[in-house]
Amino acid sequence: MWINKQYEVENALTWLESFVADNNLSTIITHDPVRVAHMPVEIVRRESGEAKLLFHMPTVDPIAKAISESDLLTVVVHGPQQYISPSLYGDAGLPTFNYGIGEVTDKCRQLDETELADHLHRLITQREEWFAGQTERTAWVIDPVNQERFDRLLPMLVGFEVDLENVQLKLKMGQNRTIEDRKQTVEILRTTPGVDWRVTDIMAALLPQSATPMQAKPAKRDQ
Repeated sequence: MWINKQYEVENALTWLESFVADNNLSTIITHDPVRVAHMPVEIVRRESGEAKLLFHMPTVDPIAKAISESDLLTVVVHGPQQYISPSLYGDAGLPTFNYGIGEVTDKCRQLDETELADHLHRLITQREEWFAGQTERTAWVIDPVNQERFDRLLPMLVGFEVDLENVQLKLKMGQNRTIEDRKQTVEILRTTPGVDWRVTDIMAALLPQSATPMQAKPAKRDQ
C-alpha cells in the first residue's frame, strides 16, 4: 500500500502486534488466483526472536488450496478507526477517518498438525482470558468432552505461518493538522461516547510534546 510519509512509523512490527492483540480478525489475500478470506490471526515470537504470523481456516475453503500452491501471501491487519468531523477543528477542514492499518506481503508455509493445535490453543486462551476480564466470567477451558470435539475438528482445518520481514504500517492520525487542532480533537473525542479510545490514545502519543511520529510506541493494555 502507498503510505504518505506523514503517516509512516519506524517500529511497524510493534504496532502490528498491538493491532492483532486488540483485533485478531484479519484479511487474507492470495495473488494468483486472487482470493480473499477473513480469519483470526496471531503473532508469535520464536526462540530466535523472529516473529511469525499464524492463522487457520477450513480445508474446504478454496483459498486454502490457493495458499498451499503459492509461497507468497498478503495479510491486512485492521487497527483502530474513527470518523473525524470538521466540527472538531478550530481551522477549516473536511470530513475524514483517522485509522491504523498494517499490511504484510511475504512467504508462507503450511503448519503441521501439532503446530496447528498449538496455534488454536494459544488463540483460545488469549481470547478467553480477555473475555473473562471484560465480563468477570470464568474463562472457558477445554475439558475432556470439548477436547474430543476439538480433536474431531482439527483435521478439517489447515494452518499457515507467514514471515514478517516485509511489514508496512500506516498511522493516519491527523498528523497533517495543526497541533492545536490535534489537541482539541483528542480532548473532545475523549469525552464523546462510543469513540474508539485507541484512536485518541494514538493521537495523543503522536503529539510532539509526547513523542515524535517516528518514535511513538503503542500503548500497552491488559488483554
